[in-house]
Amino acid sequence: MKTKCDCLWNCSLPRLYRPRKLRVNTRPLSPKSWAHMQTFDAWTRNPEAARSFDLKELRRPLQRVPHAERGVEWTERVVIAYCLKRVRSARVRSLRKDIIRYWEEQGLPEKAEDFLDRVDIALDFKNPHAKNYFIQFAAQDKSKTANELLKLVSELHDEGQQVFINSGTLLGAVREGSFIGHDDDIDLGLILNAANVQDAVNEFISVYKLLASKLEFEIKTSFNSPVLKITLPSDVVVDLFPTWIMNDKLFIWPHTFGELDKADLFPLKAMALNGVEFPAPAKPEKMLALNYGQGWEKPDADFVFPWREARSRFRSFLRTYWWAVRRLALSKLFERR
Repeated sequence: MKTKCDCLWNCSLPRLYRPRKLRVNTRPLSPKSWAHMQTFDAWTRNPEAARSFDLKELRRPLQRVPHAERGVEWTERVVIAYCLKRVRSARVRSLRKDIIRYWEEQGLPEKAEDFLDRVDIALDFKNPHAKNYFIQFAAQDKSKTANELLKLVSELHDEGQQVFINSGTLLGAVREGSFIGHDDDIDLGLILNAANVQDAVNEFISVYKLLASKLEFEIKTSFNSPVLKITLPSDVVVDLFPTWIMNDKLFIWPHTFGELDKADLFPLKAMALNGVEFPAPAKPEKMLALNYGQGWEKPDADFVFPWREARSRFRSFLRTYWWAVRRLALSKLFERR
């Protein structure tokens, strides 16, 4: 049952920042809707042919299903579309876990197995020459990735940007001295010279503009989250998360909201990843306990970050960023005309 608090929360942020849950249909699929989904199934039976469609075209039959009838089976097909087009890997990982958990809770593990089989086919999983969609570090040359990251960090430093290893990358450095095998991206905190939310957003956008014009690496903003994404030559993505200090308290989207002090981050210290040293927080254990809970020292491949709580705490920052990144997109559009 929805509470008043839930309603206020859902109305207080733009749609992109509301908590995302696995869809459950509120009415059964009609024969017409099933026919649309079977059309999608027929299109995707041959993955190689299906990849010739663009994503919008591929999803067209699914978009004809009424919202009230879009449940888990509909979502499975959306995941298949993403896998075929090799997009939104983070969303695919999240949905894949939710769908498997749902079918297991329903006492239908065979449905979960069937879904996983279809995902493997869409990803061309058995083809050794197929490009790895998730690019997990277990299958990567970690030393090569560490040296690529070092080059990026050096270039960021040359442009006046101070960064530190963060979240999963920090966890790997502390616990294993390496990238975590089941992880597939790199996390850095980007330290902003800001003392409030508005200044933090403004500087974050300014840093993006600067780096986009200076770096040889590909860099993108994200509509879905306040993060800058930089792609290394090995196709590993580096996420830069905004970090700022307000009244000597530390704020790092999405895991730290004033619970740590400035002294927990500074002075930065050197920490090794595959024998290559990177800047890290002064007290990494405190930050990891806040990010992953008190059991952070024990590996957990199924850890799920509490995004709902994070979005609630960072609500003001997210709203400000939401408007800023759209103004940036509009300005780019006008520049091209």
